[in-house]
Amino acid sequence: MISTRETAFFHGTGTSEATGIAATAGIGSVAGGTNGLAPAWTHIVQLEGKVDYLNAIHGTPQYFINAKTKAQLKQTLRSAGDTASNYIINDNAGGIMNGYEWDYTNAIASNLVKGASGAVCSALFFGIPDDYWVGYWGGMHLELLRDSTNAIAGQYRLAAACYYDGGVARVQSFSAMLDALTALA
Repeated sequence: MISTRETAFFHGTGTSEATGIAATAGIGSVAGGTNGLAPAWTHIVQLEGKVDYLNAIHGTPQYFINAKTKAQLKQTLRSAGDTASNYIINDNAGGIMNGYEWDYTNAIASNLVKGASGAVCSALFFGIPDDYWVGYWGGMHLELLRDSTNAIAGQYRLAAACYYDGGVARVQSFSAMLDALTALA
C-alpha cells in the first residue's frame, strides 16, 4: 500500500500535507504535447537538461517514475533505427537510464489530465533527492484507545500520529514531465 506521505512528496498541495515536487513553482518543466505524449528519449534528456542548464547537478541525481511509465519505457527505443538492446529502460543496464539511477513508485500519479487526454497522463521526475527536505517534529504520539466495537471483550486500539512536513529546498535541482502517456490503461 502506498502511503499518503509518499504521494505528498511528489504531488502534495502544501495544504495540510507536504508540498510536492510537482506543485513547487520554479522547477524545470518538460511538456509532451497539447494532449500529452508518450515519453521519448528526447524527454528523458530534457529532464536532465533542465537541471544541468542551471548548474544544479550534484550528489546523486535520479529519475523517478511510476510502473506504467516503467512499462512504456521498456518498450520505447531511443531512436527509430535502434536495436532491441537500446530501449530507454534496458534490463541489462542495471537500473541506469541516461547515465543516472532510476526508481519507480506508484505514488507518482498516472491520472493527470492534459488538454483532452482525460485522466491518463503520468508524471516523470528528475532531480537530486537530497534537495527535498523532510522535517519531523514532536516525535511520535501514541494513544491507547478503548475499542468501542469490542469493548465487552476488553480490547483496545493503539493510535499513532507523527507530524512532518516537506518541500523542495532548491528548485533548480528538479524537473518534471506531467503529461506522459503510456500504453497501459
